[in-house]
Amino acid sequence: MVLEVPECRDAAEVFAVVGDHRAVTYNPTDFVSGLQEANKLIQMWLHRWVAHDYGYWCVRETRTGRIMGYCGMNRMHINGWPARSLIARFHPDVWGLEYVTEAVMAALICAGTHSGDGSVVARTRPVNLASRTVALKLCLRRDPGRDERGIDEYSVTVRRDDRCSRRRSAIEGEIKLSRRCSLFSRM
Repeated sequence: MVLEVPECRDAAEVFAVVGDHRAVTYNPTDFVSGLQEANKLIQMWLHRWVAHDYGYWCVRETRTGRIMGYCGMNRMHINGWPARSLIARFHPDVWGLEYVTEAVMAALICAGTHSGDGSVVARTRPVNLASRTVALKLCLRRDPGRDERGIDEYSVTVRRDDRCSRRRSAIEGEIKLSRRCSLFSRM
């Protein structure tokens, strides 16, 4: 898979992800109802790239070039703490194929180069077992002090545990990070 900074021409494929109610089950306010909204979303992502030199990548399947989803980080404050909120949203037809885990690992590696912007956190709903599983695989640990109630319901916050580096080291050797990130997937 390849992670790329989004472009306006990606709106239809981004819409195929966030316009699918299944993809936003745990974050229904993230649902996008048309191409115009998808374009606005991409413009917001591009603004974050300009402002912070990181943001969300579109995740493309190498063989077909199709956008399977997106992942990355958003600079924010959670309960008054500076943080980089991690997100991964993929089309349901690729769930369970390890793409999410590998793409999030790339985002975490990139996070290390922006540590001054706060801890990396993944906010997930208690019932979203798939997201929690990915977070645990990638050495993120729960931080109850940063849990909060949000628009879409209660949010559990997990923070990166830098002491857990074996998996990260194994994948880091396969990833080249820049504004375009190539992942040599085992899939």
